[in-house]
Amino acid sequence: MNNKNTTKKTKKGRDIEALILVNKIRLPLTDIKVKLSLAIEGEYGEISSRMKSEIEKMLKDSEEVFRLLELFREIREEPKRNKIMFFEDDKFMEEVYQKKFTDNGLEVQSFNEPSDHFLEDIINFNPDLIITNGVMPKMSGMELLREIKKDSRTKKYPVLIFSSLGGDDLFKKESIESGAIDCWAKSDYSPKEVVEKIKDLLNK
Repeated sequence: MNNKNTTKKTKKGRDIEALILVNKIRLPLTDIKVKLSLAIEGEYGEISSRMKSEIEKMLKDSEEVFRLLELFREIREEPKRNKIMFFEDDKFMEEVYQKKFTDNGLEVQSFNEPSDHFLEDIINFNPDLIITNGVMPKMSGMELLREIKKDSRTKKYPVLIFSSLGGDDLFKKESIESGAIDCWAKSDYSPKEVVEKIKDLLNK
């Protein structure tokens, strides 16, 4: 009777070795861990020292898999952060708004002026909203807006003009006609009010 049980266990040991060797285990990861742990403890009969080392390595690797799965779950559960690309030539104001946006859960890339490859910057960052000052030394906000709307790769991105000229009716009309979603006057809102209006805009 004992010999029969020993024979069964030895056969199971050979079976699990064969499964591992040809990489044909098709069980959930938790079940694999349990079965491999039992194999090391001799539940399935004698296994070679080489195979024991191989199983121990698999168990160690599975811990890394579990860690990665947990990280992936956390990433999936993390709420999406809206992304803002912000062009402001006044360094102080740029820092003020960057902090305000970040403190309110927005992901921000800010620039004092458009770079020589600003269209690629936009494509790579993939913002939910582009905010630009109207007057900048290298390229005005209006010029930036037109370049964005002219390129087939970037014309889809919403652009908001945020300028000291925003209170001028002609400037606002030109901004809208050039493709801006709106044109706000800087003097009309505090940084806190700007952030609230932008969050409302992004939630529409």
